[in-house]
Amino acid sequence: MKSTSCILALSLAIAAPVFAQSGGMVQATPPAEAVAALNRHLASLSRNPQDVNALLGAGQAALDLGDIQAANGFFTRANMVDGRNGRARLGLAVVQIALKQPADAAANFDAASALGVSAQAHLPERALAYDLTGQQAKAQQDYRAVLQANPNDNTARLNYAVSLGVSGNLAEAEQQLKPALTSGDREAWRIRAFVLAMNGQMAEARSIAQTTLPKGLADALEPYLQRLPLLTASQKVSAVHYGEYPADVLRLAAPEPARNRDTQVAAATERERGGRRQTAAERRAAQQAARRASQVQQPAPAAAAAQPLPPPPPPAPTASPPPQQPVQTAARAPAPQPTRPAPSPAPATQPASRVTNPAPTAVAAVAPAAPSTPAPAASAPTPAPAPAPQPVRSLGDTLQALEVPEGERRQVAVADLSAVARIQEQRRVAAAAQQAKAKADAEARAKAEAERKAEAERKAKLAANPSRNWVQLAAGRDPAALAFDLRRLRRTYGDTIAGQDGWTATWGETRRLLIGPFRRPEDARAVVTELRKAGGDAFFWQSEAGEEVSKIGTQ
Repeated sequence: MKSTSCILALSLAIAAPVFAQSGGMVQATPPAEAVAALNRHLASLSRNPQDVNALLGAGQAALDLGDIQAANGFFTRANMVDGRNGRARLGLAVVQIALKQPADAAANFDAASALGVSAQAHLPERALAYDLTGQQAKAQQDYRAVLQANPNDNTARLNYAVSLGVSGNLAEAEQQLKPALTSGDREAWRIRAFVLAMNGQMAEARSIAQTTLPKGLADALEPYLQRLPLLTASQKVSAVHYGEYPADVLRLAAPEPARNRDTQVAAATERERGGRRQTAAERRAAQQAARRASQVQQPAPAAAAAQPLPPPPPPAPTASPPPQQPVQTAARAPAPQPTRPAPSPAPATQPASRVTNPAPTAVAAVAPAAPSTPAPAASAPTPAPAPAPQPVRSLGDTLQALEVPEGERRQVAVADLSAVARIQEQRRVAAAAQQAKAKADAEARAKAEAERKAEAERKAKLAANPSRNWVQLAAGRDPAALAFDLRRLRRTYGDTIAGQDGWTATWGETRRLLIGPFRRPEDARAVVTELRKAGGDAFFWQSEAGEEVSKIGTQ
């Protein structure tokens, strides 16, 4: 149902999205402490796989180490053992919002609250889950609580602005965005463009996109901005944060004129259902969505424009679309750790909430040890633990140390002729794995060398082209024509631009005609002011580090 556009992904990458991989899903815990905690809880689980407190502690330690899948498995098993445990529900909710399962996350946040467990440490995640499920009022209440506790939380403030924009409160959304807009935060300008577009102010949204993005990318982004009013509240949040649009909406014509929108939304809904007959409730929901989409075309309240906003920052350099990444996890990601298998869950005694990929990839807790082997059959009694204190070991080490009883050992020893064949096959597999590893290591070394060379070239390019301040006089395709224009402008504004060299840089499919560079932005802006007073058309431009600017013309 969802289709992520490369155009949207690139625009989100250029604007530095709100949700980075290292967003604060959990409290920051030093990795050494998290590893020690995981060690401790795994040792407890080796003695009792149904120890709920140990499962919860291991899940939190896995979260602290950034292993979402391992945390998923631990919290799922804790919920299977005790379905009325609020801490397990809260842990599942944190994992599910990281895995982009907002409906399950919102349900588990509510369940944890009903069971008396506070989500105070995870209000940003809960607010996002509510936002992604269309519960904007509850999301905004959580965002306000976060900002009251930490007014400098810029991420929460930007997310709050998105939620306000989705609910149609454009004036308050812009008030929340204003501090970041004033500081030139490109992410805030991107969000403002989306908020304006979803509220029907396409002209302003288009102007921001054209100003803050390279021209080709801004033009390609416009169809997505035009279709924002057609989305539901939860789809708008997903579009802003993740760049995801329903496939059928992308196939619709742009929502103008507004009278065609009802028909388009009805057609999209029919295609989404695969042609089945629409129920009365679905028809009412579709009609309400169409009415909301029509209403957002009306002008925003005058309060939104009461205070002028600063000009948007200059456009970012064109970049290649980033590769598809796994689901973003907001938990902090420390250095990679070796993994250990977690114990098999006990039979469920309570219904468990659905969580994708419940099997954990446990984070290692101790120094490397021999690979784990499956636990012996249930009929095989395990020896009692020694009374003397033992050093804490990982769950994998504990399972490895379990011994098969003598009675079963004698049964296994009876003329198992297939054992020789199994051993030979294992050796062949090990040899093949070793060859594959050698090949992979060689490829990794070649890749690392190529990356090293590319990085050296990038650094050389950055050193040759640092970020500089310019005054743009004109634009055109032919550098020779730009040189002619520069000579003409020197005759017209000789005193103002005297002594400044002429330069050119790419600008979409055209090229900029520049003078400079100027040591400070203020110096360049002063020249712009003088040229405008003399009737010229010029503006300040700052090149990015690494962006090539070449000299043209003569004095």
